[in-house]
Amino acid sequence: MNEHVLSILEFPRLVEYLETYCASPLGRSRCRTLAPSTDVEVVVRRVSCTTEAKWLADAGERLPLAGLHDLGPVLRSLHHRGQPVDESEILAFKETLESATALRAALDGFRGQTPRLATLADGIADFESLLGRFDLTVDSRGRIRDEASPRLAETRRAIRHVESDIDERMRALISTASVRSVLREARSYYRNGRHVLPVKAESRGHVKGMIHDSSQSGNTVFVEPEQTIALGNKLADLRAQERREISRILIEITRDLLDCESDLLRMLEAAAEIDLHAAMAAYSVRGDLQPVTVDEHAIVLRRARHPLLLVLHENAAESESAGEVVPVDVRLGGDFRLLIVTGPNTGGKTVVLKTVGLLAVMHQCGMHLPVASGSSMPVFGHIGADIGDEQSLEQSLSTFSAHMRNIREILAEAAGRSLVLLDELGAGTDPAEGAALGTGILDFLRDAGSLAIITTHIGSLKTYAYRNADACNASVEFDVETLAPTYRLLIGQPGNSNAVTIARRMGLPEGVVERAKEELARRESDGTGELVDELQETLKRAERRADAAAEELDRASKDRERSEELREDLERRTGIVTDEADRELDRRLRAFAAAVEPEIQALRQAPGTVQPAVDALVEKIEAQVRATPLSERRERYLKRLKKEDWVTIPKYRQKGRVKRVSRDKRTVSVSVGAMSIEVPFEEIAVPVDGESA
Repeated sequence: MNEHVLSILEFPRLVEYLETYCASPLGRSRCRTLAPSTDVEVVVRRVSCTTEAKWLADAGERLPLAGLHDLGPVLRSLHHRGQPVDESEILAFKETLESATALRAALDGFRGQTPRLATLADGIADFESLLGRFDLTVDSRGRIRDEASPRLAETRRAIRHVESDIDERMRALISTASVRSVLREARSYYRNGRHVLPVKAESRGHVKGMIHDSSQSGNTVFVEPEQTIALGNKLADLRAQERREISRILIEITRDLLDCESDLLRMLEAAAEIDLHAAMAAYSVRGDLQPVTVDEHAIVLRRARHPLLLVLHENAAESESAGEVVPVDVRLGGDFRLLIVTGPNTGGKTVVLKTVGLLAVMHQCGMHLPVASGSSMPVFGHIGADIGDEQSLEQSLSTFSAHMRNIREILAEAAGRSLVLLDELGAGTDPAEGAALGTGILDFLRDAGSLAIITTHIGSLKTYAYRNADACNASVEFDVETLAPTYRLLIGQPGNSNAVTIARRMGLPEGVVERAKEELARRESDGTGELVDELQETLKRAERRADAAAEELDRASKDRERSEELREDLERRTGIVTDEADRELDRRLRAFAAAVEPEIQALRQAPGTVQPAVDALVEKIEAQVRATPLSERRERYLKRLKKEDWVTIPKYRQKGRVKRVSRDKRTVSVSVGAMSIEVPFEEIAVPVDGESA
């Protein structure tokens, strides 16, 4: 994306701020190369990674990132710099590999919650053998260990032995009265790789040996006694052997690094990306930011705030001088693709442009945005912006010419996936020509299918939106009492410059103000001003009617909800009463049946001449029972009855399984043991609550 546009939108300042949230030098280096992607899949993946990192932050999980060093330049330079890695670089590689290995293990443990970050960490290879070599080679201070090779260990033992011999001879010399009397201090020094004694300059001949150095004042000379010169020579040889062996070890390690160079570069890329998303997540937590969804057709920003204004507000809050950052709602796309913002030149319009542009860039970098939930943003293939004073002294370009040059470049790339932001369109030249140019540019952007936000002071451009369905007017609300913008974006309402009103409030002579009003009325005699005023008033009336209709609809909706609640309550209460009545009737019928059962049994055991009368009485009682209004609960039960249900048939004192329900005949085919019988609905027992059929 165009570096000039990113600079106009102040993206580099945001990157500097984001860099403070990175945990490692590697992350900070990656942050400095941050750029928006134009690939939808890449943007979605980046935003998801930031969201996952925020989940970790909210869960109190801290990733092991601090030990990651930016070793990419070192690794890439090993091919041609002509020397191996040094001890400090080996230590940096060791710390980086340890952190990266721990990072991969940590994210693998959260793979279910952070799948995209875990996939990134999968790019970190297994460096166990290389780490083992580093552990054997360098200590925690970056010094080559004796154990790095047997030869080095042997050489260093010999060095320590010779140094011990030299120290012993030095102590013996210092303890000699004749030598001690000519020394500046009763101790030995180390100069130019040799052990020496600090001899007074005037007594230099009293200690035989080789002078290696002198003090800055010249009062002291540093003499290597002849008694230790041979040992010093031997020590120098051993030191040279040590350096050669260390060099050989470093060359071997350099070869090891180059052998797995591709794995190391992938590791650095993956770890840097994870640190970057962790920084984005930390920024999101601090600023209460939100992820936005990708909508390829429209910008919907709810309660959007300019991120750099938030930073300024945060810094001001620490010094107790914070002002309010006013959120703005912006929508573009869908109903209209061009938004023409008019109104006074107070900075509010430019803030809207920069807010939308910077949020689009942030989104395509994978960042969360300072917006409310429900916001969405396309992924733009091109973002063009012409904002602010572009006058160029070096190229002898006027402000107008500089703007035209920028707009020419923007239009050359404008397409369906473009976002175009133009500040003060048509300014810097004759108003009539500026209006004509502005109209041509708007037509071009409309035909290209770009999404565009344009600010202008040219009144005639307000009518463009009334003539073109793809365009919409907007204004930044202005308080003429305080002479300051409220920063609320009013979509659908063109703004007035309010220059005359502001001039009066600023104390210009009344005669000047009145003359200006007369001249303004004369210039608007073509009816354009009246048309805009009339359209604005029509819009306001429509909005008032829409608000009233919305309130009426809301009241009707609430009344409907209340009626529905009352109906449901009535049905519930009716059901309760019916169930209670059914239960009571059931109880009485059962009591009646229990009471007459002994008499019926006694009659059935009487002489045969009584039996016909008994059967007639029983049939009459059962007919009365069947006629009892248990209907609602019985009907509900029978309506639910289905194949394979178990039912009770009192007439046969049996239970059976339903094989078929014939609702038109009001009969049930029931399997009782090995038999299948057809039973009328009325002969099926209805179970009471809590009782199985």
